[in-house]
Amino acid sequence: MSLSLSRKVRSKAYLSLGQRSCAARTRNYATSAGQVALSPLESYYNTLDYELRLEALRDVQRSTKRPLTLSEKVLYSRLIPGDDDWSLENIQRGKTILRLRPDRVACHDATATMALLQFISAGLPRVRVPTSVHSDHLIVAEKGDKEDLRRAASDHEEVYAFLSSAARKYGIGYWKPGAGIIHTTIFENYAFPGGLIIGTDSHTPNAGGMGMLGIGVGGADAVDAMSGMPWELVCPKVVGVRLTGKLQGWSSSKDIICKLAGILTVSGGKGKIIEFFGPGTNTLGATAMATVCNMSAEIGSTSCIFPYSKAMSRYLSATNREDMARYAETFKKELLVADKGSHKYYDDIIEIDLSTLEPHINGPFTPDLAHPLSKFKQRVSDSSWPPELSCSLVGSCTNSSYEDLEKVRDLVIQARDAGLEKTKTPFLVSPGSEQIRATAEGEGILEVLRQAGATVLSNSCGPCVGQWDRKDVDVQGAERNSVISSFNRNFTGRHDSNPATHSFVTSPELATAFAFAGNLTFNPITDAIPVPSTSGESTFFRFSPPKADELPPVFFPGPTASNPLSCRTPRT
Repeated sequence: MSLSLSRKVRSKAYLSLGQRSCAARTRNYATSAGQVALSPLESYYNTLDYELRLEALRDVQRSTKRPLTLSEKVLYSRLIPGDDDWSLENIQRGKTILRLRPDRVACHDATATMALLQFISAGLPRVRVPTSVHSDHLIVAEKGDKEDLRRAASDHEEVYAFLSSAARKYGIGYWKPGAGIIHTTIFENYAFPGGLIIGTDSHTPNAGGMGMLGIGVGGADAVDAMSGMPWELVCPKVVGVRLTGKLQGWSSSKDIICKLAGILTVSGGKGKIIEFFGPGTNTLGATAMATVCNMSAEIGSTSCIFPYSKAMSRYLSATNREDMARYAETFKKELLVADKGSHKYYDDIIEIDLSTLEPHINGPFTPDLAHPLSKFKQRVSDSSWPPELSCSLVGSCTNSSYEDLEKVRDLVIQARDAGLEKTKTPFLVSPGSEQIRATAEGEGILEVLRQAGATVLSNSCGPCVGQWDRKDVDVQGAERNSVISSFNRNFTGRHDSNPATHSFVTSPELATAFAFAGNLTFNPITDAIPVPSTSGESTFFRFSPPKADELPPVFFPGPTASNPLSCRTPRT
């Protein structure tokens, strides 16, 4: 293929991949043998054509047959043609600046205002790349979901009015307060295998659980992409993480990334993509993989990704995207998994055996201070950390899935049946989205948690991003205390602005078990909890590892929370 013809092919690809003309409206769903809707919310006009992706990728490989890693396939199939003669030999990791066209852009309400004001100044009638705005960062956790949402609606009325009106005018999807956390709603509605999304939040790599590269950016980068300009990225290095075995007992996917944080530290992933491979990847559910990718931000990585699997197909089907699942299966080998032999081209390889992986608790004050559960009690005893827990929290974009809440319910029922009707510490629970909340409510999960004393917060970030109007400790007086959560980040003052709050991150199941014990020296694998009886003598109860379904029989949608995008101007 000549260079000029090659560029024409690639130009056609990038005019077609994320942006079809309004003629696509003649179909109920933009699905055919050669293309599929990027999202059910955009079924008329934003489509994906894997054939064109593959053609663009082959053009980059035209003079070499070197096997490609999965992240290379995603990035190189989105290189923008032009003066650059993209070829595999000319791309150097850590040096070459890639000029890319993302499939999507996402902003949350704490960053979207400035980004939209900048976009408006560009004078364009519509965004050139599918874009969504998510109202999740400004809701303060205090009393519970309904009261907190009313407070946010009053406190930020002007912000929400601007975001919603600008979204309508410029063809942007708008997710109102209470609709869910940005990364969860993206995962449920927009994430797709082999895609590339940039977002104005560091945990955008969450999409890697769907085989999509997600990269956190600043507002200016987001505006460039929204305007149709090339988005530039220094070609990342690639660290391969080979997973073998299968998680056992109390171990969860959260422990994969907690262990990895201990290995790589908070800066070990800088300028690198973490790419998982190996037979262990096929044992994890989609939201479990998203947990790992989400918290890869805590090791400083550019992004994180898992290869396409049956679990991703199941999740797509469960969220009304069966057509995408079928389409992805067709191109799995060529586009959605690493080539055979590509492990030789990883810049580094880390091995993790899931069968022997211990549960972990990381912290305090940094997410890379990793402690296997078997050693945590001794480290608490040897440290000056306050052993009594002041609060246990489950939620955040990292761990607020249906499966997470199912595990929490299982443990609460175990404790209730043993006679422990209430948690010992305050217990705060944040569902990840309205879909998850409605499903958990419909299945009775949240009522079980409320009966145990849990406060169900809004479907938002809340305490994880410091939106916590905390009154149970003296925040102003810097009262020393310890909290444990299923969050991702635990730097000094992160949750409540109190520099003396010792924050530990772990899985939702451990955070729940610790809520009943009330003390950091507890180990649910080896320790029992005393249960008072009417006779005055205590019996003792020990938890069993929780069980949960990966997905519900059916998701409850909850109230409509988004405005579907409108047809936008084709890219040029």
